[in-house]
Amino acid sequence: RASNGSSTSEACSQAALEACKILNERLKPYKLLNPNLEWVDLIRLAAVSVNLSATGFYYPSPDPPLNGAYFIWSAAVSLVEIDVLTGELTILRSDIVYDAGQPLNPTIDIGQVEGSFVMGYGDVTSEQVVYNHRGELLTAGTWEYKPPCSKMAARLRLPRHTGDR
Repeated sequence: RASNGSSTSEACSQAALEACKILNERLKPYKLLNPNLEWVDLIRLAAVSVNLSATGFYYPSPDPPLNGAYFIWSAAVSLVEIDVLTGELTILRSDIVYDAGQPLNPTIDIGQVEGSFVMGYGDVTSEQVVYNHRGELLTAGTWEYKPPCSKMAARLRLPRHTGDR
């Protein structure tokens, strides 16, 4: 399965949490015997006899109804100008609302949203969908798809994360 929809970030984060649970379980006897020790001192004490390396693994459930997928909620509206003589399209402004939940890194999420918007913009304005004689899609990958260049990119506005709702 390819990395998409931030699934890699989420899987890695969840795997890291699983590894932390394993480490906390291994450290529990030391914490109980030494409740007032600073973290660094606790680790120094435990490192003599405790394996301080752990591996976590996480994969979203493949079971119905989600089958490993999850939903992303977003909406966009664009103000466009179309030259009636040439058909040239100019996006004057686009407003996008995207529910990223509690983002790991809001800057990455904003880049992902802006990038997907531009890819979608290119898809609906310049993509040529080509099928072969058997009805198989020939333009199914990035080798055939040419995303819009920077001149075509819209002025995008995304509300910034303001903390808990």
